[in-house]
Amino acid sequence: MKLFEKRGFSLISLILIIMFSSSLIEAARVNLPSTNDGNNKNSIDDEKLVGVFVFNTTVQIFNNLDNQNQLTVHCKSADVDLGAHVVANNQDYEFEFRINFAGTTLYFCGLTWVGGTGSYDIFKASRDSSRCASKCVWRARNDGIYGYLESKNQTVADIIYKWS
Repeated sequence: MKLFEKRGFSLISLILIIMFSSSLIEAARVNLPSTNDGNNKNSIDDEKLVGVFVFNTTVQIFNNLDNQNQLTVHCKSADVDLGAHVVANNQDYEFEFRINFAGTTLYFCGLTWVGGTGSYDIFKASRDSSRCASKCVWRARNDGIYGYLESKNQTVADIIYKWS
């Protein structure tokens, strides 16, 4: 501790530097993604980033609406706006990030289609770091959006948001 104080750092300064670095890493971690065609990953090479948390989390939102309806997805965190993306029927949109040092990462998404709209917490670290730490899968259906437990191979929806 004395080493840090000699260099002008207090413990609080050191903690703030670590938290700020984590936010920068998370912001750098997420590119502006486009609709996933199965080949692209919307992230920077892991070797280029040094972060507090080693593992990535992927959020994947499928358009399983009837009648070839398109789904517009617009996701944001406190630091990153991923922009609006139109997802064709039976396609998906995905993005990757790392949970921040403080464990407060939150991504919320506005979802819109001709039959409904809503804004939902798609990833909330306090809820999801144990239920879908590496991959959070959501399926938009005519009656709502369904979130699946990672450990159940997407067979049991544990979160259901109805369209407003």
